[in-house]
Amino acid sequence: MNWYGLLIALGLIACLAVAVYVSKKRGFHFKSVWDNAVWDTVLIPIALAFIGLRLWFVIFDAIGNGNSWTLLEIIGFRNGRFIGFQGLAIWGGILGALVGAILVSKVIMPKFFKDPARRISFWQMADIGMGIFLLGQAIGRWGNFVNQEAYGQLITSTAWWVRFPFAVNINGSHFHATFFYESLWNSIGFGIAMWLLIGKRRSFDGLVLAFFAIWYGTGRFFIEFLRSDAQLMWQGGPRVVQVICVAAILFGVGLIIFHIYKARQAGKKPFLFVPTEELSLDYYGYDKCRLYFNEQLAQSQPDDEDSSEDTDYKNDYDPNDPDYDLREDTPNENQEDS
Repeated sequence: MNWYGLLIALGLIACLAVAVYVSKKRGFHFKSVWDNAVWDTVLIPIALAFIGLRLWFVIFDAIGNGNSWTLLEIIGFRNGRFIGFQGLAIWGGILGALVGAILVSKVIMPKFFKDPARRISFWQMADIGMGIFLLGQAIGRWGNFVNQEAYGQLITSTAWWVRFPFAVNINGSHFHATFFYESLWNSIGFGIAMWLLIGKRRSFDGLVLAFFAIWYGTGRFFIEFLRSDAQLMWQGGPRVVQVICVAAILFGVGLIIFHIYKARQAGKKPFLFVPTEELSLDYYGYDKCRLYFNEQLAQSQPDDEDSSEDTDYKNDYDPNDPDYDLREDTPNENQEDS
C-alpha cells in the first residue's frame, strides 16, 4: 500500500474541513457546509497542485540526476502496469496551487461569479490555502515513516536521543527522522497560521502567505542539510529545495516590507496584528479586508425591493481590482494591492 499517498489524501481531507471552518470565521460566503467559498475555489488549485507535484520531481530528477523519463512513466506506468506516482516534490505542488489560485481569482471569478459575496482575491485564497497546507504536510510526512523513505543521513552517535521519533532504524542502522522534524515544524507553523487567520488580531491580506513562505522555507532549508535524497539544480549544483527556500524566505520578507512601505507612502498605519475592535480605514489595506467588505455590504443593503442602486453598486465589487473602493463618497486614492 502507498501509505504516503493515503496520508496525503487524509491530510487533504483534514485541510478541506479546516478550510471550511476558517472561511466561515474569515467572513466569506457561507450558506452551508456544501455551499461556501471553499468549494467555489478549491478544485483548480488542487488539480494543478497534483500536476506540479509530479512534474517538478520529474524535471529536476532529469536535470540534476541525469535520469530519463517516458510519458508513461511520468503518469505512473511502468512495464505496462500502473505503479503509482513514485516521486513527488512539494514545492511543485505549492507553485501549482498558487497558479491555480491566480486563475480562479483573476479569470474565473470575474467572469462567472456575479454575487460579490462569492468573490475572493488571490491574496485571500493564498492566506487560507497556504496556512492550512502546513497541516496537510504535517500529516502527510508520516507516510514517509511507514514507507521507510525520505529519511536523513546516517547517525553515528549513540546519544540518548537516537531513538524514535528523532531517529529511525533501517536495517539495523539509525538515520535522522527528517520526516518527523518537518512534521513537528509544520505542526507548530499551522498553530501560528491559525492564530493569524482567525485570532483576535488581524493583518493585511497576504500576511499568512508571507508567514508561510518564511516559516516553511526556513525549516525546510535546514532540514534539507540532513536529507540523503536531495535533488540538485543541475549535476554538481546546489540543492533545488534550498534554492527555492531562500527565494521563498526573501519573498515573504519582501512582501511584509512592501506593505509597510506602501502604508507609509499612503500616510496610513501598517495593517499588522491589529485588534479587531480597533480596525479602521487608518490601516493600509483594511478596505481590501473581508471584514470591511462585509460591513459595507451590510450597510448598503436596499431598504426596499424597488431600490436597485445599491444592489448594482455592490455587484460591481471585485476584490482583485486595486482601484475599486466600497466607499461611495470617498475617492480611492493611493489604493494598491498589497
